Amino acid sequence: MAPVPDIALAYLRYDPLVRIHLGPLSISPHGMGIAIGFLLGAYFFLNWCRKAGLTDDQVYSLVNRAAIGSIVGARVAYVINHPGDFNNPLEIFAVWKGGISLLGGIGGAVLAGIPKMRSEGLSFWKVMDMAVPCVAMGIVVGRIGDLIIADHLGKPTHFFLGYVCPSHITGSPCLAPIGQAVHQPALYDFVSAIFLLLVPKTNRRRPDGHDRLHFIFLLHDRIDF
Repeated sequence: MAPVPDIALAYLRYDPLVRIHLGPLSISPHGMGIAIGFLLGAYFFLNWCRKAGLTDDQVYSLVNRAAIGSIVGARVAYVINHPGDFNNPLEIFAVWKGGISLLGGIGGAVLAGIPKMRSEGLSFWKVMDMAVPCVAMGIVVGRIGDLIIADHLGKPTHFFLGYVCPSHITGSPCLAPIGQAVHQPALYDFVSAIFLLLVPKTNRRRPDGHDRLHFIFLLHDRIDF
């Protein structure tokens, strides 16, 4: 029996846009996606918190802490997971060298907000119920930036949603020869975050934070692609 040929036409094929040049400026769609995603999530978080009875001062304080915590956490998690990327400790602070971690950013944002929640007497789980959909929105927008530059490319694959390595420079190294496909975890993250937004909260009585917090850590658990 003849082997079934690969469905090459089903593989994702496009040339990445790693940098946008505007005169002397060089802008990364990756950075733009992260910034726009955070601002979008913060906008909805502010509105939902207002409806829940939080004051603007409380919300702005939480958002500012989350912004700082996410930056620090994202970098620290990356450094811990990629110690071989740095020749000396000072390079850890060179944020343009290496990268950042999504899970580290989420964890850093949560940890930075906990002291404020405790001092204001706010329910951690109720705040998480409002924050998690906003995080998912940020992930959706941020991952669009990753897809544009073809970042976070994984192992070679025959999966029909695999990304065909182009002849152009990609955001991260393509681990297969030109013309062959690799996993694209940023796409899987993008789809799972949309799924999280579409999953309605159950009508059954559950502890605050149960449904959405459970889903976000389930869908963004580490998978070896």
